[in-house]
Amino acid sequence: MDTIDDVKNQVSQFIQQEILYEENGHIENSLLIDEGILDSFGILKMASFLENKFKIKLSPLDLTIDNFATIDAIAKQTWKKMSC
Repeated sequence: MDTIDDVKNQVSQFIQQEILYEENGHIENSLLIDEGILDSFGILKMASFLENKFKIKLSPLDLTIDNFATIDAIAKQTWKKMSC
């Protein structure tokens, strides 16, 4: 079973490879939406990744700015859904 740190690492890798298309390595503390790393399309792409990778179900109510603001927020939401 994945740990929350594993989730963070996989989210970070996904953003770097599938959203930014580069290995930056300095996004762990970034405000993803405020800094323009994630937009509405990126949130949907990320949600699809999370559902497929971690076998969770996200509702439209889960797709909030707060839940996708940082890698930590994404990982916490995913971990919570995995624990249900």
